[in-house]
Amino acid sequence: MRSMKLEIILSILVCTTLCLNVHPVYCQTDDTIPVTQQQRILLNSNILHLQRVIWIHTPSGYDQSNEIYPVLYILDGDIHFKFITELTEFLSGDEKNRIPKMLIVAILSDNRVSDFTPLPDSGLVSSGGGAHFLQFIRDELVTYISSHYRTAPYRILAAHSLGGLFALYAKESAPELFQSEILMSPAFYGPNKKILLDFHSFLTHVGNLSGGMFITVGDEPVAKGRIDTLADYLKQYAPSSLYWSYRSYPEDDHFSLPYTSMYDGLKFIYSGFYTNVWDDQHLPTRETITEHFLRLSSKFGFMMTPGEEFVNTCGYKHLRMKHYDQAIDLFEFNIKNHPKSWNAYDSMGEAYMNAGNTKLAIENYEKSIAINPNNINAKEILKKIKGPSK
Repeated sequence: MRSMKLEIILSILVCTTLCLNVHPVYCQTDDTIPVTQQQRILLNSNILHLQRVIWIHTPSGYDQSNEIYPVLYILDGDIHFKFITELTEFLSGDEKNRIPKMLIVAILSDNRVSDFTPLPDSGLVSSGGGAHFLQFIRDELVTYISSHYRTAPYRILAAHSLGGLFALYAKESAPELFQSEILMSPAFYGPNKKILLDFHSFLTHVGNLSGGMFITVGDEPVAKGRIDTLADYLKQYAPSSLYWSYRSYPEDDHFSLPYTSMYDGLKFIYSGFYTNVWDDQHLPTRETITEHFLRLSSKFGFMMTPGEEFVNTCGYKHLRMKHYDQAIDLFEFNIKNHPKSWNAYDSMGEAYMNAGNTKLAIENYEKSIAINPNNINAKEILKKIKGPSK
């Protein structure tokens, strides 16, 4: 491996969200504009001999948690970053919970033709830089992200058009780099059609191959024929451990396709992730949540744990229905997984207060304040519980 020196040259637009004492059942509407957590960096690449612009989005609550997060890498980042970050925040919200919260890493390209084409094409100026671009992602970018952020060992690559060609090339050349892919109308033409034509041989000889692959096409007759070939290869040669889907969107064209594709693609990759927190007859418990995440861990290949907000929501659902033992059990589960969370102790304090255990309510509210002295809510409640000081 070539020597590598990565240096952050510029870091701007860094915003940290304030972890509010949000209780989904009882909270009032917050009318402030949401604060985003986004960062722009420049990486000095020894492989590419230039600086690469990278945009990074950390999920809501990142700074207040100790959780690890899967990483979604996006090609043509300047085009797709804004809507994908909002989309992932929406789908991972504790009320929707269709996908886990995730880091977003958007790669910007000054010369996308060079970056995305593995083979030179006389019809495309400066084509053929795909091999070096892949080496940059694998040996420099992924290494940087893994060492500077709390990442889970699960990476997804989302790529549109010519980027979809590169994504298939990356799967063939470095199958362990990305565990899943979303290929939106991948463009196969010229000498680089070889990447498509070689894919059946790759599937036949790769051996163990897991993860998900989601492929889409819009109202594009020429492109569809080639993408149909890709789907045929998957039907004939893909191992059962690789789950995949190919969908056509006749109401979209090549340029409107990405939004719908990302929405459906992320839900496909994380099919089975959803837990219904709105069925009052079958509310999640600590036991059912633990079993659910053990199944997810087996599917995705690493230990997955429920997020703090999700468990908190489940606890408050039980608390609203006066299932005090179940609520306390879930809040205790959250404290075990997030011992430095002031909000977890605050929720436990409220549960004990509603259950009539004033002593333990005071104890947990005080622990919450010790972690976060700005927890005004807990201080006001303690005044009411303890009465006026003498």
